Amino acid sequence: MAARAAHEDRTYKVTEAVDLGEGLILPEGTYPGRLQWTEFSQVNGPPRIVSQRFVLPLSAAEVKGYGGKLGRTQKLREVDISKLVANGLIVEV
Repeated sequence: MAARAAHEDRTYKVTEAVDLGEGLILPEGTYPGRLQWTEFSQVNGPPRIVSQRFVLPLSAAEVKGYGGKLGRTQKLREVDISKLVANGLIVEV
């Protein structure tokens, strides 16, 4: 069966500053993001979900303000925060 990409909007809360790597420090606060995954239709039953990940999109201004860098033409950086959510450093609200 064909795969289908899907996502749901989520809100994430950071209770203390978190290092996202490459000099990018996310300050405490609430941020809009999404949960995205790939699903495969099943003949008998609900879709099978794979490749689930939590994503935090940051604008160029946010990335620069938080100490990160972007390429000259980049206007957005999407950060995979799945490990931080799993470890409880970032929570869903």
